[in-house]
Amino acid sequence: MYSVVIPVFNSEKSINLVTDKTVEFFVSSKLDYEIILVNDGSDDNSWEKIKEISKINKKIKSINLLKNYGQHIAMKCGFMKASGNWIITMDDDLQNDPKEISKLIEKTKDGYDLVIGQYKEKKHSLIRRAGSKFINKIVRKIFYNNKKISLSNFRIINKDIIERFFSITYSYPYIPGLLLTLSRKATNVIVNHDDRLFNKSNYSFNKIISLVFNIIFGFSMMPLNIIIIIGFLFSALSFFIGVFFLFLKLFSIVSVPGWTSIIVLISIFNGLVFLILGMIGQYLIRFIRPSNIHEKFFITDEINKEI
Repeated sequence: MYSVVIPVFNSEKSINLVTDKTVEFFVSSKLDYEIILVNDGSDDNSWEKIKEISKINKKIKSINLLKNYGQHIAMKCGFMKASGNWIITMDDDLQNDPKEISKLIEKTKDGYDLVIGQYKEKKHSLIRRAGSKFINKIVRKIFYNNKKISLSNFRIINKDIIERFFSITYSYPYIPGLLLTLSRKATNVIVNHDDRLFNKSNYSFNKIISLVFNIIFGFSMMPLNIIIIIGFLFSALSFFIGVFFLFLKLFSIVSVPGWTSIIVLISIFNGLVFLILGMIGQYLIRFIRPSNIHEKFFITDEINKEI
């Protein structure tokens, strides 16, 4: 069975079309399916629309989150409720044509456990395209994406990866990077990316910056390594400053009593503080990273909980 997870945010105009076309694809392809719609604290009537859809089709599960937790948390919630052997993720704006799911499924027959849609041409705004390009570069560094696989939210995932995903999780999961890390064999398949029919993208410049910070500080020791390097440089600089003032003192160039001692001690201890903070950070991140963290979201309503 195939489980389709769709995070929903302010999509009252498009969600009916998305679900109708998705159902149409699976019915025409004679494939067993379920659709999981996760309302991520929408401000419009998305939840009312979702409830109506679920009452008509029992294969559609609807979940209403307490508030807006973000796309990655909403998707994580959908993963928890999915019961299929394969999990498909897609956006709620109809820029991913459900017919393209066939390309993802076909590629899994070659032994891949993660197939990600690579767009021929992205129809996002300039800011969104630039942000995606920048995030992809960061992900390749942090998650060791040597194959340079392009990332998108349109993908199919084997259930084994999802089980690994829940064995070690994070409070702010970056799902595309984690799935890539947990995959045995991943690849891209070329798919179309349609123009947005309704509303504007929910990914503003501020959200892109916030996502970048979550990725860097949640999965990388790069900031700590930079601090350690800075600490080392300051320590070296402090040492030379201390030697310089000690030299001035020995040759009686400095006439103020205690001046040399104060400067030397301040220089040395400032350098040590940077080094110690960097080392503490290294140990702290190693302690936090493997820890399982409880799910930080709450469900207020659920329809078609069991199919």
